Order: sequence, then structure tokens, then C-alpha cells
Amino acid sequence: MKGIEDMSPLIDKFKSPLGIYLSIITVGLIAHYAKIEWLEEFYDALDVAAAVALALLALWGYIEYSRGEDSISIYFDVEGEVQNTYLSLLRKNFTRAELLGLLGMLQKDPTKRFVITSTKKPDFQKRIQDIQTGKDKEFMIYMEKKDREQFLLQDEESND
Repeated sequence: MKGIEDMSPLIDKFKSPLGIYLSIITVGLIAHYAKIEWLEEFYDALDVAAAVALALLALWGYIEYSRGEDSISIYFDVEGEVQNTYLSLLRKNFTRAELLGLLGMLQKDPTKRFVITSTKKPDFQKRIQDIQTGKDKEFMIYMEKKDREQFLLQDEESND
């Protein structure tokens, strides 16, 4: 078994994707130039299968990319009354930090830090993850009236 141990670095190189790729190409070139007919036919079938697989992977990648471009609307649920904040984030940017930063833009008094009790609960993070994974298309922030008083929404600005 001494000979196999000496080949372990070579075997390790073939475990990498690049090693496998180069091995497949080498065997294909040998089959083509040595005119090994059955191996050439196999490579023709492999070529078609690989092209279809790559097309499907490209389609899947495009779908995932476009889903990240979805605009997620943000709403307040103030003790059962839904209010539109007129804010939104792209799904790919929908994080807790981005969301709380946007809410900071709505504060009546920017010198103070706003407090929303529901943002400190584990359910808040789970709902953010549901947005990130595509399970939800809008985000609801549950709050009490005293929490809501900290914010000025767009439709309230026009009433002043």
C-alpha cells in the first residue's frame, strides 16, 4: 500500500472542482482525438445534459435575484388599526438595522431614541427572516398608541 500513499496528493487534487473539471475535459479530448466512438457519444449526451442544467441554474439564479428586488411595504398596526408608513425596503436589504434606521426617519423628535416594545421580542426577528426568505410580502410593526405617538407619518405632515 506504499504506492497508494504516495499518490494521495494527486488524489486530493482531483477532489477539488477544478481537478474534476480538468479530468473530464482531458478524458473528452482523449475520446475525441483517439476516435473512441462510444465515449464521444457519452460526451455528446453529457454536453446536452450540462447545457440544460446550466440553463436551469441560470433561471433559478435570475428568479432569486429578482425576488431580492421586491419592494416590501412597512405598516404600523396600532392596537388593531393598520397605518401605512409609506416606507419600503428591498427584500435583499431588509434587515433589522435598515428597518430601525428607516423608522428613525419618522421620529417627531430626532434627539431622542424611539422605543417600540414589539421590536424587542423574538417574534420581530422571525418576521424579518420571513421577509428575507420570501414568505411575506409586507411587514407589520405592532405597537401601542403610546409607541405610535413618537412618529410622524407622511399623511400627517400634509395636515399641518
